[in-house]
Amino acid sequence: KKAALPPLGLETIAAILPSNWKIKILDLNVQAFHQKFLRWADIVMISAMDIQQQAANWFIERCREIGVTIVAGGVLFTTRHQQYQNKVNHIICGETEETLPLLISDLENRCAKPIYFPSGFPDITKSPSPKRNLINPRHYYSRSIQTCRGCPHNCNFCLVRKLFGNKIRYKTVNQIMAEMDDLERSGWKAGIFFSDDNFIGKPRYIKEKILPAMIARKRKVPKSTQTTILLAKDPELRELMVKAGFETVFIGIETLDRESLADCNKGQNLVDIAEAIEIIQRDGLQVQGSFLVGLDKQKPTVFDETIRFIQNSAIVTALVNMVNALPGTDYHEQLLGQGRIIGETS
Repeated sequence: KKAALPPLGLETIAAILPSNWKIKILDLNVQAFHQKFLRWADIVMISAMDIQQQAANWFIERCREIGVTIVAGGVLFTTRHQQYQNKVNHIICGETEETLPLLISDLENRCAKPIYFPSGFPDITKSPSPKRNLINPRHYYSRSIQTCRGCPHNCNFCLVRKLFGNKIRYKTVNQIMAEMDDLERSGWKAGIFFSDDNFIGKPRYIKEKILPAMIARKRKVPKSTQTTILLAKDPELRELMVKAGFETVFIGIETLDRESLADCNKGQNLVDIAEAIEIIQRDGLQVQGSFLVGLDKQKPTVFDETIRFIQNSAIVTALVNMVNALPGTDYHEQLLGQGRIIGETS
């Protein structure tokens, strides 16, 4: 069994933990669960996204059965911390570079708090290189590197701005190259996914610093990342990305309906989407498109229109999702205020 990517968040947390701690990573996407994975541990740290809530609840119950200390973090536990305060021992909200060392110190001094909130957004130029020797690379099709966090856009259905802020924070070029070196030394020769929510958020920094450093490397490995449709407006950026080995870009297209785009505050997509995709793909970058159905302003014809657009624009890989009002988003607050949230989410 394989998954697309290993859990980069857990690899990063492993690098923050004390060097004398014995650490194992259990990725339930690719590994079967056995109680033996828990019985040797003093502490179990769990991270999950909202869509994994059911599996996370099941896993927490297995931990509680044997009485192991549970530390929870990540998107699910950040946005639903009140729901989980009585189910786990400690919760870390938001990014961990600042708060995890505080928890470790408090655990050692036997004064750990139930929940930790960050005082702001951490300086990721001080973030350590992920500990990459704790997973079996044969379980994954690609490996990932994060170069930045944050997004200047404010799409009302998206959590990124709420979690990571509206100012993009990049790692240094040296950090990024060191992480690429780590993967190269490990013998990894397949693709690298740059897991930024918006790789091109600061185009000048990308064009003047990061991409030239990638181009200068002797070994070129296939790369992919996430960008916005604004990539179509910058031919120099596209050229440098191709030279650096980028082959695929994942873009949130969401909908062709301009009224819906305005309604969900995605003004950056109010362009000729078909033309933009043609420009990007003509320059050698394959576009993977993400689409939403179920937005208020969309008409019943959205399904057929989306299929035709995907086919006509030669999008090889398309991800079509029903819109979901995730807790913590402006969209969730809007629907909650309108009395349209029946359960925990939409």
